[in-house]
Amino acid sequence: MKKTCAITLLIFLFLTQSRAQDDSSRFEGKNLVTFGNSITSAQNSWAYQLFRELKFANLYNGAVGGAIWSKRNRTTQTGLKISTQNYDDADFAGISNKGFSNPDDLEFQKRINNCAIVHIQKYLSDKNVPAPDFIILSYGTNDLSSDVMLGDAEVSLKERKLEKLELTNLAGSLKWCLSTLKERFPKAKLYVALPLQATKENKNKENLRKIAVITKICDGLSVPYFNCFEESGITQQNSAQYLRDGLHPNEEGKTVHANYMIRKLKQAN
Repeated sequence: MKKTCAITLLIFLFLTQSRAQDDSSRFEGKNLVTFGNSITSAQNSWAYQLFRELKFANLYNGAVGGAIWSKRNRTTQTGLKISTQNYDDADFAGISNKGFSNPDDLEFQKRINNCAIVHIQKYLSDKNVPAPDFIILSYGTNDLSSDVMLGDAEVSLKERKLEKLELTNLAGSLKWCLSTLKERFPKAKLYVALPLQATKENKNKENLRKIAVITKICDGLSVPYFNCFEESGITQQNSAQYLRDGLHPNEEGKTVHANYMIRKLKQAN
């Protein structure tokens, strides 16, 4: 009886060790690319914790605070009509997330350049970064939720030519981002992380409207998504514990968020 128990224990330990090695081998030495807003760009965010815990070889974190999915058309304080530039435009002004009021025309231009499309264009222009094995995008928190800004997911999915997509709404921009990355890096594993719950009820209602569009585009393009809103462990009810300002995770919240992302990435691979 004792001999049988000892053999069973050895088998269990072997399987546990093998599983742990398998978990590590799937990501160790691979290249991780992340895009997003302030939650992703923050020090010790889920992106950095994934990089460390799963032993990726490289991390390119293209996230910038205040970012949204789509391009924008705006009018500055001086009445100048401006639109989001492309990263390779000869007069590209740069990207900014500065939050002071009454920005001048140049600063305003930099702010509306801060979107997923431009982040990806910037990444694709960098010849010094290694090709990605895993790509995770996480926008939506800062996007507006009006019908015009959301766009029509079905219309965007039907459009086959990327140059004809409407890039000033979430649906068209998301399809452009995912399709561009899939075409450029067909062997990379591509994922989208949905926004977290916030403290305010209205913010969560807005996020759910955006999530409905995001998930429809992801399903249409067969891109898996991580349902951070429902499954991360951060909720409106416990937000005082995990969010430092009702929106951004504190250090404890970052760990909860990262643990969820790590678990989901392991399950998906």
